[in-house]
Amino acid sequence: MKFEENLQRLEQISQELAEKNLPLEQALSLYQEGLELLKVSSKTLEDAEKLVESQQESAKI
Repeated sequence: MKFEENLQRLEQISQELAEKNLPLEQALSLYQEGLELLKVSSKTLEDAEKLVESQQESAKI
């Protein structure tokens, strides 16, 4: 899944958890999915940040 798709899915999950009266198992499943997406998205951002910093350092030489 692409970063932007992860963000869209996280938004959907957040809305579902906030707006719907879900059974506990379904709410926990959505919460767990959201945590996994958050972990993947955070890693993607960290990697992008490191790449940008590396390129900036290379450009200074």
